[in-house]
Amino acid sequence: MSTETSEDTEMASLGVDSSYIDAFAGRVPESVLEKHYLDYSPRKLKQIYDDAGLTVLE
Repeated sequence: MSTETSEDTEMASLGVDSSYIDAFAGRVPESVLEKHYLDYSPRKLKQIYDDAGLTVLE
């Protein structure tokens, strides 16, 4: 069963990395790389969100 949503697909088409799409969706990272070496800070997530031109409501 896929957990991908239309929002996930839209973010991917805007160039957002899949590991950050998962973070936005509240899916907890499983790999050692994601848990310990990627930056999931609110500042980094906001930067990615803004760079992709995403908005909460349109």
